[in-house]
Amino acid sequence: MHAGRRSRGDLLGARRVFAFGLALFTAASTLAGFADTAWLLVSARAAQGIGAAVTVPAQLALLTRTFTEPAARRRAFTVWGAMGAAGATIGTATGGVLTDALNWRSIFLINLPVGMVALSLTRKFLPTDPPRRSGTTGRLDLPGAVLGTIGLLLLGYAIGAFADQATRTSATVLLAGALALLAGFAAVEARAAEPLMPLRLFRIRQVTGSTIVNALVGAAHVPAFALLALYLQNTQQYSPTRSAWRSCRSRQPGWSHPAPPSPPSTDVSAPMSCSPPGSRCKPPRWPGT
Repeated sequence: MHAGRRSRGDLLGARRVFAFGLALFTAASTLAGFADTAWLLVSARAAQGIGAAVTVPAQLALLTRTFTEPAARRRAFTVWGAMGAAGATIGTATGGVLTDALNWRSIFLINLPVGMVALSLTRKFLPTDPPRRSGTTGRLDLPGAVLGTIGLLLLGYAIGAFADQATRTSATVLLAGALALLAGFAAVEARAAEPLMPLRLFRIRQVTGSTIVNALVGAAHVPAFALLALYLQNTQQYSPTRSAWRSCRSRQPGWSHPAPPSPPSTDVSAPMSCSPPGSRCKPPRWPGT
């Protein structure tokens, strides 16, 4: 939903929007670090998500405005993408160490000094927002933003609720509601004069293909690491630090977590030992047999 003709950055200024999102993320991180109830922690995490979502399109707008030459712009976006991947890895590793050395609150409170430094550097290094030209008009697509945001939130919650037998009925209702809201979002965007997400963009094959691939990667990537952390700590009894480093190693191509020894199997598909070639094949020998 970052491709609308009139985004927040277009109307309010990219640097101003970026600073607001960064400040919101920093404040929400501080609130999460001091949260003493589950609802307050969840609310703070939701505010963190809003702050991060606000900064991303502003970042892209700032990069586009700062780097005008095609080659320089490509390099800038490459570095921007690489920093996102590096940040995820560094954050995972650092979070485990902080949790072991201090407590879980430290993974949120560390964002306070980092955010304050980033905010101070924003005013110094980021280009100022150009003044709005007289006669320019524009407004935010609030109906589309509300329908799209709530629809996606309900969709994610419904998918998670299907995992529990006790909540599957409510999950079905939530899923139907999410699909209805997303259908309403598409209808609003089709009629809006200045849509948040112009549907005509999906006539471009490259845009449609990359959007589908990106959605599938995100749907597989993010839950995988959340489930991996739960598995390593709750099932394998790893410490937060060891779990974090294992998760970081799993980001490397070709790495896989070593599986425990398998029990004896009578599956006919189990591998047979046929060495040397031409000799009689023998059933596999399992540990302890």
